[in-house]
Amino acid sequence: MKLLLAIAIAMASAQSAHAYSACNGGSGTVPKPGTTIPPHARIIVYTTQAWRKMDPAPTATIDGKPVKLVVAQTSSAPYRFAIIDVDSDRTGALELKWLDGKEAFTVAATKLSYDAHATTSRFHRKIPHTSVMEVFDGLSIKLDVPAVSAHVRLRRDDKAAWSELDVPVLDGEIQIGKLGCVDNYSPDLLEAGVDLDIALTFVDGRTAPLKGIAHAAIPKLAKPTGTNPTDAE
Repeated sequence: MKLLLAIAIAMASAQSAHAYSACNGGSGTVPKPGTTIPPHARIIVYTTQAWRKMDPAPTATIDGKPVKLVVAQTSSAPYRFAIIDVDSDRTGALELKWLDGKEAFTVAATKLSYDAHATTSRFHRKIPHTSVMEVFDGLSIKLDVPAVSAHVRLRRDDKAAWSELDVPVLDGEIQIGKLGCVDNYSPDLLEAGVDLDIALTFVDGRTAPLKGIAHAAIPKLAKPTGTNPTDAE
């Protein structure tokens, strides 16, 4: 995780120390370091923290020999992304270097399934800090395919305009709603139900629609019975 640590340090420099300690946000690499990936793989670094463009660009080797990368930076609130495409059909040990960190992957011929199946549920947890409460609450969409990101369109009903957002797929899961101290959709609207149109991007860069999930609603939370303030909405 040296690469992720180096990126996180660079991101933190744009924030006050107090804000960073209270709202850590989310950041990481998809797929996870150590994963076996196919040739011409797509690797995504994501964060919900404020960050600048990385300079210099990342570099990589396969079995110690340099390999070409195609890198693009984009954002979809609250996320910012670096999209890294490995422009090589070689296999072997991939080492990705960025700033002062590096991550390792294994590149090998890999058979992928693009026929995704999904289940939905509500994710909900709270992390209290001295000055702020981080709330994680919303719609969880769990997948059974190696997607790295999703383009999600949502709307209240067929009379409403679509909202569009891009999200990383973390451990096979798409999360929409409150994400700590930031959010990309309202849990109240998710409780009422939303129409969904989702396109997945896979680890080989291919895209395919997520079928079988055109509408979803998250169950309402039970009213707290205790007096612990972290239990209340």
